[in-house]
Amino acid sequence: YANEMVYFEDDFIERILPQWEREMCRRALALDRRDLSSSMADLLHLLHLIWQMPDGHLSVAKRVAISVLADMAHLNARTSLQQWVTDEV
Repeated sequence: YANEMVYFEDDFIERILPQWEREMCRRALALDRRDLSSSMADLLHLLHLIWQMPDGHLSVAKRVAISVLADMAHLNARTSLQQWVTDEV
C-alpha cells in the first residue's frame, strides 16, 4: 500500500500539478485587469488556491497571479482596496 501511495504522489506531482499550474496561469492572464469589481474575487481565489500548495509547487502560477495583481493595482491606482471592499467601486 505504501508503494502505491508513493506512485500516486509522484504521478500527481509529475502529471497533474503542471496541468493545474497551466490552467491557473491561463485563468489569471484572462482576467480583466481594468475591472476590479469583476476580476478581483477570481484573482484572490486563485491566489488562495496557489498558497494552499506546499512551498515550491506552482511557483510560475504564483508569479503570474502576483503580476496580474500588480497590474490591477497599477491600472486602478485611483481605487483603494478599502473602496473595493466596501463596494464603492
